[in-house]
Amino acid sequence: MKTNTLFILIVSLMCTISCKAQVSLADLNGTSWKMVSPVSEYESTVWTFSKIRVTDTATFFHNNKVVKNSNPYYLSMSKPTSFNNALVGKSVKGNYLVMTKTKRNRLDWYTIMSLDLRKGDMYLFREARPDEVGGANVTIHLKLIK
Repeated sequence: MKTNTLFILIVSLMCTISCKAQVSLADLNGTSWKMVSPVSEYESTVWTFSKIRVTDTATFFHNNKVVKNSNPYYLSMSKPTSFNNALVGKSVKGNYLVMTKTKRNRLDWYTIMSLDLRKGDMYLFREARPDEVGGANVTIHLKLIK
């Protein structure tokens, strides 16, 4: 387990500096991904992509309650400063996954570090936002399930 954590930390640091994978909308549309890292002791999370929305489904371990959040997204070649609704479903390539959290009316984005559909692995990097309390840089590893 420590080796895996060390590997993810090293990849995160290296990719913060240089890694960005260009992804197409066709790569994501119709797929579902289980979050395998960071590991949560409270829930299991699955991200499902359509052409215009990403739905994250959290299943809580203690009571099996399922909570779904569905948000519009698009791909961008540059780090966003605001959410551009006109690009949803139309921006077909990018190395940033950009979404708006509709319940909170908040911009969120991830750097797409790598996507390997053959191996079923996707790595995203979420940079801490200056306006977040307790936010941290985090590398997310997702495993293809569909």
